[in-house]
Amino acid sequence: MFTVRAAEPFLANDMVYFDGAGARRVYISKQYHLVIVRLGDADIQWDDSWLPNAVIRALNQCGG
Repeated sequence: MFTVRAAEPFLANDMVYFDGAGARRVYISKQYHLVIVRLGDADIQWDDSWLPNAVIRALNQCGG
């Protein structure tokens, strides 16, 4: 069975994501009007919560 590695829960309660080949991801949050597309290299150490949570923290700091 395949499991998703995430160090913490998503900060957006409505976060959904699509998991593609080679660690390609699309993260979507209607709450934050946010779409993130990750096209990086495959990495077994990739943390699925890191990128969307970092963007949401930055948005929150600048009032978004």
